[in-house]
Amino acid sequence: LVEAAAYVQDYVDAVDLNLGCPQKIARQGFYGAFLMENITLIETIVRRAVAELKVPVTVKIRVFDDEARTLDYVRRLRDAGAYL
Repeated sequence: LVEAAAYVQDYVDAVDLNLGCPQKIARQGFYGAFLMENITLIETIVRRAVAELKVPVTVKIRVFDDEARTLDYVRRLRDAGAYL
């Protein structure tokens, strides 16, 4: 993912990671909203992207049913370097 983003970074203002896709194909491929099952992996992806790209990295997310869990998720993304 980061390698692909590196190819386009000179032509965009930012890279947005779509962590919100709820479609069945996303479950099968383990991407989009289904990555919320492994927040540590998401943090790793965001940290690497922020470290290796010259443009800001933003994230589109879905919220959890539990507000406190959502806030923790957002804080972890922020701390990983996601541009908010």
